Parts: sequence; structure tokens; C-alpha cells
Amino acid sequence: MKKLIAVLTALGILTTGIYMPNNYNSALVSITASAETSSEDFEFDAETGTITGYNGEGGEIVIPSEIDGVAVTAIGDRAFTQAFYPTNITIPDSVTSIGDYAFEDCVWLKSVIIPDSVTSIGNCAFNQCVGLNSITIPDSVTDMGSNVFLNIDYILIKGSKNSYAETYAYENDLRFVSVDTPYSFGDITGDGVIDATDASFILTSYAESSIDEDDGMTDEQRIFADVNKDYYVDATDASAVLTYYARTSIGYKKTFNEYLNEFVFEKTNPDRFFKAEIKTHEISKDSNGNEKLTIVFEFTNVFHDVMAVNGKPYNPNETWEKKITYDTDKCEDIIKNGGCINYAFYIMEMPFSGGLFFKLDENLDVVEYRGFLD
Repeated sequence: MKKLIAVLTALGILTTGIYMPNNYNSALVSITASAETSSEDFEFDAETGTITGYNGEGGEIVIPSEIDGVAVTAIGDRAFTQAFYPTNITIPDSVTSIGDYAFEDCVWLKSVIIPDSVTSIGNCAFNQCVGLNSITIPDSVTDMGSNVFLNIDYILIKGSKNSYAETYAYENDLRFVSVDTPYSFGDITGDGVIDATDASFILTSYAESSIDEDDGMTDEQRIFADVNKDYYVDATDASAVLTYYARTSIGYKKTFNEYLNEFVFEKTNPDRFFKAEIKTHEISKDSNGNEKLTIVFEFTNVFHDVMAVNGKPYNPNETWEKKITYDTDKCEDIIKNGGCINYAFYIMEMPFSGGLFFKLDENLDVVEYRGFLD
């Protein structure tokens, strides 16, 4: 106890903080408004108004509210399953339903904006979206299928109190916070500041709970105190908050969420997990005369603690291949920004998203490729 008091006293010396807006929430990603994604990137059933597929280059996707004059009213079953590199998706307010497995295996997906026109979300809609840590469910949603967030290690649902979303979260053992919560990850006191006071609060609560005393936190505070998202509130969380405060005090400019990703969730070099080589690289024409670029990467598993990749058992020293094909006239973005082959890893029972990054030159030759984890 004396050691605890000494630590708390040291924390108490740091009295000023870093101002954060009251509505700041590092778990919820805000998206700057942008133009609609080209309708050519979507497969669309005009008779039912349903998006049935996506063939675009990923990144930030803003689904159009209509295609060729027909309203988009539904995201169909498996419409975005294993879509190429979507990071943020905005659904238009013309959509009323999201189908089964609609976004399955979108491992790079960080945020989805669901409008208040949507009333139903299908079974396993976000299965294996391991990068999706938070989602806001509007009051309009009154039907959600089973296992909507299957194979996501940590998901925080945000919605209105006494809403269907809250009921669904509690019935399925998922974390829920109110859209009006004053708290955010790191800011446990809800004063818009991340500082030593927050760290002290977390550490005191941990100490009280460790001796079977009331930790003094509400359910929402407990959620946001678990900054490393391991489902425990302890000294590690307090240390992360205090370290962030100390860094910002000497000029560190990144947000708390960026700090967590950079330091707390720092990942091992993915080259430990697999080695990659180019097995085939060719340009050919299909039956319609369209020129296609085909690249086959050969992977060799090298890390013994990986349990699964994309849900399949991982066997050390096993070799496997991945073929990717592009229209040669649609490779400008890959030449400029690079392309990705995405995989969902389970390493020592912990989920990670990652894969292989590669770049092409103007001759469509692969000039760089390397593993990554996100």
C-alpha cells in the first residue's frame, strides 16, 4: 500500500493536461466528407436496388445513393466480401438493409457510417473485420442477425440508451456506450483532457478492485479505462495514459489513438511470419481482348506461433500461393500508392490484420514488396 501511495503521489505531481474536444473519441473514427465512389466500381441489381459486389480499388468508399437513376436500397449478401483494401465505408441514407456476410473479411476496414435509414443488419455482416474496433448503430435499426461481429476480438458498439443496439450488445456480450458519453479512451474523467488525473483514477480503481473493493468506476468509464483493449483495467492501462501525457508535455503531437497504435499495440516484423517471392508475372489478353496483368506470389510460413491465416490452420514451412489479376488500364493507383494482399492472422490467440504490400512501376513490373501488420 505504501508503494501504491507513492505512485499516486507521483502521479499527483502532474496537474495540467492536454485539451481534447469533449466529443473526441479515439475509438470512433470520423470521416471527412468526400465525393461518391464511381458507380462503375459496384455490381448492382437495378430490379431490387441492391449492391451485389464491389470491384474498386478500396480506400475510402462512399456508396452512391443511386446508380443509373435507380435508388440504392440494400447492401446485398457478401457484397463486399474480401473486397480490395476498403478502409472507410459510408452507406447512403437510401439504404434500408445490410445483408448477410456483407462485409466479411474486410480486414482493413476501420470505420463504417450507417445512416438512420437502415433497419436491419444481416448475419455475420462484419465477420472477420478485425480492424473494426467501433461502430455506431442508429436507432432505426430494429433487427440484427446472429454473430454480426463474428471473429472481431474487440468491438465497441455506440448507440442510444434503451435502444435495440444496446439490447443486442448486452445479449451478445458486446461492449456498449451511449452516443452521449463524455468519456473517451484515456479520458476517464470526461473533462476533455488526457492527463495524470486519468492515470491516477485508473491506478486507484485497479488497486481497489484487486482487494475486492468497489473500483469507483461506471461501466462506461471501465470500458474507456481499458486502453489496451485486453478486457482488464490495470496498471498497464494507467502507464499508457501517463506515458502519453508525458510525451505530449514535451511536444508529442499525435492523438491518443495514434499513440496507442504506435507504442502500445506495436507489432512484430511480419517478415517473421512468412517469406514472399514472385512466382509468376505476366501480361496477357482475355477472350474479349482486354489486357490483364497477373501476378502470383508464393508465400512460405516461417513463424511457429501463428495459429491461423484467414481462418485456415497455419503450418510452419508450408508453401502457399496468391494470384492477383488487374486490368492493365486500371493500375494507375497501384503505380502511385501501391497495392495490398490482405490477411487476418491469429498469433498466439491474438488477432492481427496484415499482409503483403507491393508497388508497380510504369512498365507494370513489381519494384517493391514487403510484409506488413496493421
